[in-house]
Amino acid sequence: MNIKNIQIEDEFEGTIREIDISVDAQNLADFFNSIDELWPGTWTRGVKYDADRAKKFIERWNALAVYVAFDKTDRLVGFCSVHKRMEEENVSYIGVLGVRPDVLSKKYGKHLLLTAVEFSKRNGDKRQDLHTWASNMKAVPLYKKIGLMWCPKTSVYMQNYVPAILQNNFCRPFFQKHPDWYIDQKRELTQAPDDLTHGDMKVFKYRFEKDEDFLEVYIDRYSRAICGVSRKIDNESISVILQQIKHKIHAGIEEKIQLEIQNQSNQDLSVIVSFNQSSEIDLTASQQVLSIPPGTKTIECDYTVISTTPDSRVYRKSPSITADVIVNNELISLEVGMKVQQLIDIYSPSMDLWIPTGEQSIPINIQNRSKESVTGDLLFWTKSDWKITSPTIPIKMEPEENAGVTINVDIQRTSNTLSSTLFCQLNSNNLRSRIFEIPIFSSSTPDLAVCAIKDRKKVILHNQLLRCEINLEGATISLYSTDGIKMGLGLGTYDYGPPFGFSEFNQVEFDYEITNRNKCIQVVLSQQSRLQPNLIYKRIVELRSGETHISTWEAVENQSLTKITTTTIVSPYFSRGVNMPLSSTYLCFDGNLIQGSGFIWPANEGDLPAGTDRYEPWIAIQSGETVYYHIYETPNTHADPARNKLVLLEKTIEVLPLSSREGSKSWLGIALNEKWSKVREMAY
Repeated sequence: MNIKNIQIEDEFEGTIREIDISVDAQNLADFFNSIDELWPGTWTRGVKYDADRAKKFIERWNALAVYVAFDKTDRLVGFCSVHKRMEEENVSYIGVLGVRPDVLSKKYGKHLLLTAVEFSKRNGDKRQDLHTWASNMKAVPLYKKIGLMWCPKTSVYMQNYVPAILQNNFCRPFFQKHPDWYIDQKRELTQAPDDLTHGDMKVFKYRFEKDEDFLEVYIDRYSRAICGVSRKIDNESISVILQQIKHKIHAGIEEKIQLEIQNQSNQDLSVIVSFNQSSEIDLTASQQVLSIPPGTKTIECDYTVISTTPDSRVYRKSPSITADVIVNNELISLEVGMKVQQLIDIYSPSMDLWIPTGEQSIPINIQNRSKESVTGDLLFWTKSDWKITSPTIPIKMEPEENAGVTINVDIQRTSNTLSSTLFCQLNSNNLRSRIFEIPIFSSSTPDLAVCAIKDRKKVILHNQLLRCEINLEGATISLYSTDGIKMGLGLGTYDYGPPFGFSEFNQVEFDYEITNRNKCIQVVLSQQSRLQPNLIYKRIVELRSGETHISTWEAVENQSLTKITTTTIVSPYFSRGVNMPLSSTYLCFDGNLIQGSGFIWPANEGDLPAGTDRYEPWIAIQSGETVYYHIYETPNTHADPARNKLVLLEKTIEVLPLSSREGSKSWLGIALNEKWSKVREMAY
């Protein structure tokens, strides 16, 4: 693409270049201050930027590239950062995009985004993502013209597949003849999600036209890849599309895909087709060598998603099938995914509660997700000494029916097992569902227990007063009181650096190790860094009997032969909920109590006195008769009571070769029928 042609067409008078923070720091500070009111909650958080703060912002940030725009007076008027999306290979992400208020609608944002797309293409990225907020609808047409697609059922999460299209072998001949893809792209620029279909498939569709030529590209929303290309160049038209009969499928049920080749040229096409699949799919298909005359040829292939495959999720790439198609020595790789669901779903409302010992009836809820009747046996078992009275229960369910059964379990009063997993599987004809895991906590006097739920990738800790759920994906923690209150505390994935940015651990599944001794359960979560393979990052969580809080901290293990200096950042947050009662926040600065009201206080850094080392190491939130609190260690720790968080902790540590070091320690808790002043007493 010739960006100069677009700049001439736009009469664009600015310049775009990569940032040089050694000379741009003050200019960047002025820019950040100018966009303050355009940003939700303000950009500066109540504290104006100066050159030093702007420089630190860039130096500490983990970005692949940062572009800045200047007007003809050499004033910095726009900013765009490009980051690696850690959850997927070959995907980049627009982190921050903004322009000064006085140059809105003067195409600076457009040219920053075009520059970012060109960078991602050169970087080998197949996609570039962006989030915006729902009140920023006026920007959506611009984003769509750049190639971004608004994913349905999301709060303006957008994906741009133009980098993949520009790199695709089968698309390249069109762009070699017509290089200005931005000018030639044709689409409706609506302020709505791009909920498009091709047959019964959920797709995104790109179309480029120039003179009599065109290029049409289909993106499968589940495989997140190109699934079809139709092109016409110099009166020769070819279309190759890999398509699902339907996107929504059930694990264990045989389905079909179709490869459709349309030859609208004047000669036969020489075609070689090979199918490949991801590990969750059973597919039997041999390579085919074909000669396709003018007309349409359809090739079908049967496949089955393995019955134990878990449900698909919105922010995860689905199981997929790839077709490598060679047409007259031109290779085109197409990929389709599927929205996988188990035939049934099984869970129990008892999984969050302590139940007494003895003979107990545990309710089990079952949902038939298919449009067909389901007949079979539910098989129950456990690996503990608990006894199941009737481990096999026959069921017959109508299409999309919700039903319930009761499983009778004899929990011995003399049993030392306070928690156990109730396993359940559907056996229906030749189909076996995945194994569902239902955690059960039982004791005549509730004490302390832990249960790992592998199918839901969680570890649950329980004592008399608290339930702690650890999500192994991202090592996030949710904390709830055992009275059923769902508004709790959370702890997000930590980051390390510098540089900082989008954490590589956000969607990664952590390994875990559990120890239970001396009335204390400890869970150690660990994951090797992909960016620095010699480093292992850990999150440790402890719950003790009778306490209203967990203790948690981070650790870094250095497996290299050189010393490493790194900084860990952790950010607990308060899960307030939309409909919760009014709350008040309490903290202490220089011995003086500070009280804020409302669930969004503090809204800005400027709402609090400067000098983070002068705060007492605690913060409490009183909501009715419940107190949510965060107590933390202060030595060698930068503590920042920030908006929408509890206290953000930052600690720089030196890790010697073949050793490990710990970060800052926190105590996060929920106390019922207590006052905030109790938290201050606990802190000391």
